[in-house]
Amino acid sequence: GNLQVTDDLTVDGGTLFVDSSTNRVGFGTVTPSQVVHIVGNTYLDGDLTVTGSTSLSSSSVWTKDGTTNEIYYTTANVGIGTNNPDSSLHVNGTSKFVGNMSMTGHIIPTAANTYDLGSATNTFRHVYVGPGSLYVNGKQVITDDSNTITVSTSINQNLALKTSGTGNLQVSTVGTGDIEITAGGIVQMKKTLQILDGQKITSSGGTTVVCGNNFQSEGSLRGVTLTLDGSTSIGPSQLNVLADATVGSGVAFKAVVLDTNKDFSGIRNLSLTGDLTVAGTTTTVNSTTVSVADGMFKYAANNAANATDFGWYGKYVDSSVTYYSGMFRDATDNKMRFFTSTQVEPTTTVDVTGTGYAKADVVVGDVDFTSGTMRGHIIPDTDDTYDIGSAEFKIRDMYVSENSLWVGDNHKITIDTGGKMKFRKRKTSTMPVAVTNAGGTETLALQHSGKASLSLMKLKHWKAYMRTLSGQGSAKIKDIFRATADDYEEETGADAWLESGNNVYLGASGNVGIGDSTP
Repeated sequence: GNLQVTDDLTVDGGTLFVDSSTNRVGFGTVTPSQVVHIVGNTYLDGDLTVTGSTSLSSSSVWTKDGTTNEIYYTTANVGIGTNNPDSSLHVNGTSKFVGNMSMTGHIIPTAANTYDLGSATNTFRHVYVGPGSLYVNGKQVITDDSNTITVSTSINQNLALKTSGTGNLQVSTVGTGDIEITAGGIVQMKKTLQILDGQKITSSGGTTVVCGNNFQSEGSLRGVTLTLDGSTSIGPSQLNVLADATVGSGVAFKAVVLDTNKDFSGIRNLSLTGDLTVAGTTTTVNSTTVSVADGMFKYAANNAANATDFGWYGKYVDSSVTYYSGMFRDATDNKMRFFTSTQVEPTTTVDVTGTGYAKADVVVGDVDFTSGTMRGHIIPDTDDTYDIGSAEFKIRDMYVSENSLWVGDNHKITIDTGGKMKFRKRKTSTMPVAVTNAGGTETLALQHSGKASLSLMKLKHWKAYMRTLSGQGSAKIKDIFRATADDYEEETGADAWLESGNNVYLGASGNVGIGDSTP
């Protein structure tokens, strides 16, 4: 049950003492001076809440000011993460400040050349420094003295400003200030020096810019006067040194003599009133338009024999292969030739046997010629449109071989194997025997031609289909509709009926059938 003590309570001679007259409790003392009075160390395994003021006499505990609520350490060092602090605040680990941090002293690392400010991923936005100096590796590099920021090095030490990749290095003044380069030795440019368009190189006194060695200009050289020996000047009236200046006359030293081993380039416009003779091996014209007033071009002017081809040619590239195309007179046979391609560039002759050589097709209007030699076919580009000869001007004689002469798409005049002239009409409702023998079928023939029936297939359809069959890639009409009578449904011999005076008689032996083909 409950234990109730109405007088003082003493446990173990003072380990615990309760004073009933003052209502005070003492731990380790029988004369408690406060409600709870502890003499000795105290261990709390929980929270300690203080709602009033505190009064501590020890030098190694925290103190809270009852008025300002500020907490401070009475004396000695404070260690966080260490039990042996060697500074007022000794943090052994990472520190984090969310707000600002104010300092009245220095930031000094404990080891040289070991720690960083910021990192590659977390950098400071701005760094503000006073008029002091920046030291790198113990050497003063940047100073600010009398409004002049100086970048310097130690004695005999180099200074380099470098960029990489396509980065530029720009030194500029925003106002009217100058950029001065002062050197105890020389100022050396190891790459091309480029001046902005319209800007100049001048002397500080407005006198003379001296070139210590030879001066060579790869472009135009312009000026008001040109001094050759330091005293005598040649002006624009004697030498054309300005744009749009005109060379005068009557000046003895106007001519310019060039060394035979020197090049003359960079001329913008050049007008000649006399002749121009080029004695080199190659003359290159890079202009987009070449205009010649003379109506005739003369080629092979010094050709003293008949061993050089002459004409013109150009270059083109197709599928990464370079070809040449042009027109020339062939010295071997005195013929004019057009070629559309050759991989062998022409020199004094055109190699008609060279790699890729091909004759060119020529598209012209009317052609007037004395005679012609064919090495191919005469094929109109439109069916049933053009004539050979005319009603007024007719062909005198036409010579054909014993093959055949087709009239329209179904009839032809031919010479049979017996040497007789025949008038024939080809079969239109059945497959030609030659096509069938080559492996063709009616179904595939109609499918290839796009026609609904064999009677609608023309000669061009049969030739095109025949050439799709094995071994028939170059088949001709005569290979499809042969000389044999088996390919024709009608046939009439030219000597079937002959005339003799007023008489007509049968030119061949045999019977005559009327309404019967086998009398």
